[in-house]
Amino acid sequence: LFEIPAEYILQGHNVLAMRISSLDNWGGFMGSIFLGPLSDLNKQWIKFVVRNTIFAFICIFLSFYYFFRYLLRKKERYYSWFAGLNLSIGIFVFSFNGLSLYLFDSHWAYALFTFLAGINIYLMIINFLHSFLNRRIHKIGKTFLFFYVSLSFILLAEFILTGHIFYFNKYIYLPFVLGSNTTAIYLFAVNIRAIREKVPYALLIFWGNFILLISLLYSAVVVSLLLKKDPLVGEGFFAMII
Repeated sequence: LFEIPAEYILQGHNVLAMRISSLDNWGGFMGSIFLGPLSDLNKQWIKFVVRNTIFAFICIFLSFYYFFRYLLRKKERYYSWFAGLNLSIGIFVFSFNGLSLYLFDSHWAYALFTFLAGINIYLMIINFLHSFLNRRIHKIGKTFLFFYVSLSFILLAEFILTGHIFYFNKYIYLPFVLGSNTTAIYLFAVNIRAIREKVPYALLIFWGNFILLISLLYSAVVVSLLLKKDPLVGEGFFAMII
């Protein structure tokens, strides 16, 4: 929140000019900019923080719950994948919306929590879906897993060597976004086959994947700056697991 002193506001037209900088090849504003009385904006900010914090901690709580269930039933490995999925989503939701920057005031926290958690989400969901539906991971699925593991190593290598993720954002982020949408379509295909074979709960998981795909497509349009709205990636992941 930025407060504009009353004495700076003149009668008639006023011009608000902002000087911005780039954070690892990210610059400008994403989503909407709100202007108004400080008290109203502060209420809106508190609602934003509370909503995303609740989303994040519900996911993190579920991750611990399913991890302990896995410890009691280790033959059912999908509990471990689902625990990892929830933990990754919780960290991603909290960090993607900028709350990690607000809490830690640290570039490394935002870079690692947001991007590593975001990449790890897809590693977890591919393994969870195949394990839960009792599907073997074939070449296409293994290709996606290799893709996301490679992204994690590239991200960590650049950050360790340079302290930034400039080249990751400049050259690899867009393939990551496209890959996430392609992965969602692949998961749809696996899910539909399981529905045809009447695998239990396959239809329920299908609707979760459908919500996720819609949110990813919408957020891809926002990230590409074709739509001046807030991305709904976190909300899509949260809706999927619930």
